[in-house]
Amino acid sequence: MLKAALLLLAIPAVILSADHKAMTQVAVGDAFPSLEGVADNQGAKATVIGVPGGPEWMNEMFTGDIKDDFAPKYADAGVKFVTLAGPRLGDKVASLSIDPTKLNNTLGEGRGPRVYVLDADGKVAWFDIEYSLSTHRELHAALDELTGK
Repeated sequence: MLKAALLLLAIPAVILSADHKAMTQVAVGDAFPSLEGVADNQGAKATVIGVPGGPEWMNEMFTGDIKDDFAPKYADAGVKFVTLAGPRLGDKVASLSIDPTKLNNTLGEGRGPRVYVLDADGKVAWFDIEYSLSTHRELHAALDELTGK
């Protein structure tokens, strides 16, 4: 029972197939690549970076969750939210316009929308390459762990 409770408090593991790993340029523990404006928007405890892409229904679910669920819950807990492309999502989410080709060359391409969670030092603590309901759940777990919620 205690082991199960501890698993709920940990940052979820990122497990990728060989094909999915080939689509990425960054991994857990890496410093997030230098992209214009990202360092200016780093949170005290964590930074969530969203990269829209993939099927439109996933983008809509992703952007809605960031704006209506994650930002209201975590913005006052030392977490900053940044999208690197896509629509403006309100006052609690910084919207940067990074060239899609530069994003693909820097982060990898294929699948999306992607979400990266950086720790207070700007290192990748967790990420997912395709937003889904399990991504939503694991993003909450990662942020709860990093913020001590």
